[in-house]
Amino acid sequence: MANVFIIGATGGVGRRLGRLLVQSGHRVIGLYRKPEQAADLTEDGMSPVEGDMIEMTPDQLADAARGADVIVFTAGAAGSGL
Repeated sequence: MANVFIIGATGGVGRRLGRLLVQSGHRVIGLYRKPEQAADLTEDGMSPVEGDMIEMTPDQLADAARGADVIVFTAGAAGSGL
C-alpha cells in the first residue's frame, strides 16, 4: 500500500479522502494548522503533521512529506491567503 501525504487533510475533501485511503489500507499523513485538528486526524487513522503551508519553507514542506509515495493537494478551496 502507498504512503499518502495530504495537504489540506482537515478540510471536507481532504478529510473524506484520508478516511477512504486509511480504510483501503494506505498510510496517510495529514498536514494540519490548528492544534485541535491533530486529534481529529488521529481519530480518522491518519498520522498528523503540524504545519502551515503558507508559512513553511519549501525545505520544511519537503521534510513533512518525506517518505510519501503520493502527495495530494486539497487545501484552499474555501480558504484565503493562497
